[in-house]
Amino acid sequence: MRIYIPTLFRNQTQITANRLPTALLKNTVMVLDEQDKASLADNWKMISGTVATVVCPLRGIGKVRQWIVDNHNVKKYGPNILMLDDDLRFFVRRKDDTTKFLPAGDNDIMACMAELENVMRVYAHAGILAREGGNRVKSSVKVNTRLLRALAYNVHILRKLNVRFDRLKVMEDFGVALQLIEKGHANIALCNWVQDQTRSNAPGGCSTYRDLLMQDQGARMLRDLHPDFVSVVRKKTTTAWNGKERSDVKIFWGRAYASSQK
Repeated sequence: MRIYIPTLFRNQTQITANRLPTALLKNTVMVLDEQDKASLADNWKMISGTVATVVCPLRGIGKVRQWIVDNHNVKKYGPNILMLDDDLRFFVRRKDDTTKFLPAGDNDIMACMAELENVMRVYAHAGILAREGGNRVKSSVKVNTRLLRALAYNVHILRKLNVRFDRLKVMEDFGVALQLIEKGHANIALCNWVQDQTRSNAPGGCSTYRDLLMQDQGARMLRDLHPDFVSVVRKKTTTAWNGKERSDVKIFWGRAYASSQK
């Protein structure tokens, strides 16, 4: 499964790539902005030696994700891809206390990726559970749930069904998940491993162009595209978004899938 890491203005802080085992880096592509190309390439050589890079001519995560789908070589690499945010940390669930996690070692990450490959033989989209709330999850997998930051897709199915990321500027991952679920393709989250990030809207990446207005517009547009399954809510966190209240969404994933079975 080909791994893609879209990145923007984070030349010195490639957290995800620095954490991936060497065996996975050989099949990983850093998707760069033109302005990042030279500086990130120089920095990356010092960190890891060799990694594939490609410059995306578009900006905005919805457009970049769609560009990745449009340009992925299915014949060479197969239909499945994994998109990872560039600031992820990985953890494995403890066996003695399943409400807690340990930092994932290389073997843990490789086992997670092998299981992700396995479920993608059946599912059109899958992911690694978010750590937020992951301590309350008891099962090894969850079906039709909120996936973010670590997202696997069957490109062939995305193309065949004309499911697209670029309908939205933000929350495009939720938009694609809903498009697929409403067409009868359930998603699945692996729950024995989890991932998180340092904080939402950290410097670089989407934070360079995503403001509270765009976040609000994205939430409302997602609701307008999927009115039966999405509601807009207001949230406030102490660290992200400078502590300001922002728009978010509540999505009824199970109800969306049930609608496809009628």
